[in-house]
Amino acid sequence: MSSVPDETEFQARVHQGHVDNFRRKLSSADNQGLLDKIFASIEFAVNKHMISGTDREMLSEIFQQKVIELSQKKVRK
Repeated sequence: MSSVPDETEFQARVHQGHVDNFRRKLSSADNQGLLDKIFASIEFAVNKHMISGTDREMLSEIFQQKVIELSQKKVRK
């Protein structure tokens, strides 16, 4: 029995964990400064191949939606 499938499955779970964690952080950010720090971490993760470019695109969309949401909250105040 080879350990490669188990290792691949583990890597997939770790990868998904990173993506889910970034998604959670972006969703809960309450200011632009925090959003910028999170996005810098996302860029680092892509550069270190912790997440893929496709994941970055999806997280970038969440980032943009959150920026819009925060700007709308500012306008309402």
